[in-house]
Parts: sequence; C-alpha cells; structure tokens
Amino acid sequence: MGIFNFSQKKKATPNIKDMIWMSQSAKLTGCFKLLQEQKEFVVVAWFSKTQEEFHQFLNEQHGLGVEIQLAQTAISTQISDKKLILLEHFPLRGKEETFIINLNPSQVIVLSSLDEPLFEIFGSDEIIRMMKSLGMKEDEMIEHPMISKSIVRAQQKLEQKVICENFADSSKEWFQRNGSI
Repeated sequence: MGIFNFSQKKKATPNIKDMIWMSQSAKLTGCFKLLQEQKEFVVVAWFSKTQEEFHQFLNEQHGLGVEIQLAQTAISTQISDKKLILLEHFPLRGKEETFIINLNPSQVIVLSSLDEPLFEIFGSDEIIRMMKSLGMKEDEMIEHPMISKSIVRAQQKLEQKVICENFADSSKEWFQRNGSI
C-alpha cells in the first residue's frame, strides 16, 4: 500500500438529531429529562462555560452524577458506538463534523436553545415571538430536518468568514472573538 490511499471512502457523518428549545432554562430541563431516559450515552460540551453550567444543574442541583466531557479532551474509545449528546453546536461545521466522525458514535443528539449566539443568525427573537403567538410553550422542544439543514448552512457560512479561529470559553465569547454574521 502506498502513502496515499485514494480508494478509501470518507466516513459519513452520522445523522444528527437536533432538539431545540426556546430558552436555555428550558434546554437545561429538557436535557435533565432526556438523560433520565437514556442509557449508554456520553455528554460533551464544546465550551467550558457550558460544561460548568450543565454540571452545576444536572449534578449539583439534581444529583444525576453525569460526567460532562469537553470536546477538546473527549476520547473516541469512550464514545465509539454509544449515543453522543452534544450540549451545543460548534459554530464551525467542519470542526463539528470532523469531531463527530472521529468519535464514531451510534447516534448524535445536539441540544440547542434559540437564545444561543448561533441562533441569532436566524433572527431568533422573531422566531421565539412567532412560536409563542402560535401557542407553543417555552418548555416544548422542536425538531425538524429543515431546521437541522438551516443550522448546517449557518455553520458553513460562518466557516467561510472565519479565517483564523480564536479559542473561547463560551459560545458568546467565541462569537465576540471570531466575529458573527
């Protein structure tokens, strides 16, 4: 076998199930309920502030005892063939996709809320107002392939604009340091 293996196919990204709530507090509660129902899962945060917030809510307030890993230190052997629950999307699609492919999870669930910086791209204030006017409650979760595709497009658009990514401890800080759309 030579240095280059051109016949090897690129691994496909597993399907990502997006679960979206109107607010961060509703997302925290939704995450708590989801984790109570799940078996054989690994929880990962992209940012240390997210890791701290969920650790405090899930473990200190509710006593779940869930280990929340940071994406930068996640080990693929601990995640391979298990459900991966990401506590947020990473702003750049390529980085998120590579991370997921390398971990080889059996399923990927990403938890989001419309008050996160990534959703400001969509004009999330208007979306929240519309959802409330349609009678949706704050603690109700939405998911749809169209929404997932819109998230991917927003991540790809950001990727084209960010030339040199700057590290951050939170999603908000990431957008401040790397610019937004």
